[in-house]
Amino acid sequence: MRYILLLFVILISYGSLYPFRFSGDLIPSSLLFNWLVDNSYRTTRADIVANILLFVPYGFVSIMALSTTRRLLYLSSILFIAGALLAFILQYLQFYLPARIPTASDAWYNCIGILSGMMLAHSIKQYSHNHIPNELATPMDWSQITIPLILALLWVAWRLFPFIPLFSTKSIIAAVAPLMKQPELSITIIIRDTIGWLVFFYLLTRSPFDHLPRFRILKFVFYILALEILVRGNLITVNDLLSALCAFALFASLPTDNLQRGLTKALVIAIFLTLITPLVSATPYNEYLWLPFSGLMKGNPWANGEALLLKIYFYASFIYLLRRTWVGWGGAAMISCGLLLVISLLQILFGHSNGEFTEPLLAGLIAWAISQLEKVATEERAMALK
Repeated sequence: MRYILLLFVILISYGSLYPFRFSGDLIPSSLLFNWLVDNSYRTTRADIVANILLFVPYGFVSIMALSTTRRLLYLSSILFIAGALLAFILQYLQFYLPARIPTASDAWYNCIGILSGMMLAHSIKQYSHNHIPNELATPMDWSQITIPLILALLWVAWRLFPFIPLFSTKSIIAAVAPLMKQPELSITIIIRDTIGWLVFFYLLTRSPFDHLPRFRILKFVFYILALEILVRGNLITVNDLLSALCAFALFASLPTDNLQRGLTKALVIAIFLTLITPLVSATPYNEYLWLPFSGLMKGNPWANGEALLLKIYFYASFIYLLRRTWVGWGGAAMISCGLLLVISLLQILFGHSNGEFTEPLLAGLIAWAISQLEKVATEERAMALK
């Protein structure tokens, strides 16, 4: 897990300092102090949310990397201070990037993100610990609860992105307006989201939700869609309703074993539809971007962030189901990376998006991260049984 934490530090630094075109002279120490205490710079709610979200993974992984010991508070404090220093150093380095506007307030919001990630990880970890059966003979560790729970939260996070609430009557009416107008059906979106909801429902059948009545899970759909209405820029369309209802109809009628095997294959379709849309020939051919995450750094950051969340959800779910039904972590990594490489190469010929080497790389990183999470949990359980 320490290597995963290092990976997030590298990715955060990569995203904060891209495109690495440094210039300018050293900043005088007096101006630097004034910059640290200056809160006059105005920022938007979108920027605030973005700066908080950027460091949530750091805080989340830092707690997941720690074993349950008496030194948990001390080690958490050290990791928080290290993350805060990283945030301020990255903001300072942006003084030498002409395309960036460094502000100390962004670093403070980064610190809030670290705390948020730490609290979320601690809550999930404690929840998982508390719901493990007490019988020592049961071969179960907290990762078997934590991993499905994290994946389910990824789907909720994608549905509620960008997490900026609006409580005005005007915004609520605008969110449901597509339902009142002539519906624009999209078969690809309905299929993709139906699979997404099905995976979400399946994850809710894992421990400790395995005894939850299936029809009670339908409530989650209404809760999530209701919250979507209160998020800025989110629209509830006929496609959203149809995909959720179709998914629940399939979920309620299929046996769990058939559902688990079918979802692994269905996720291949969902990943394909996520990357190659619309299903048309590319004229002229799209580019293939070999530089990792270069496409993510260009264009609309909110649209890119939303797309990234959906990809992580589908890739991680595919790897998780491969691990449960077919192969080990190494095999799941190879299959997912191979699949993503093929689909990303097909993007050169089809759709409107450039193919990226980022896709198979991201799948490999996700497989490695999930395997490390399971490894840490297994080692903790083995130590507890000694």
